[in-house]
Amino acid sequence: MRYVTIESTAFSLAAGRPGRFRLTYEVKPLRDGLESWFLVNKQEISS
Repeated sequence: MRYVTIESTAFSLAAGRPGRFRLTYEVKPLRDGLESWFLVNKQEISS
């Protein structure tokens, strides 16, 4: 199992504006080269 962190710009429906987010996923190997990605943390990055 490993963790992958991605930073991305997305539109926040709650805030009604675009925002930058840091998303952390837990990645587990499955079979035949497939992987399971599960979101474990979401953090909004201040501008």
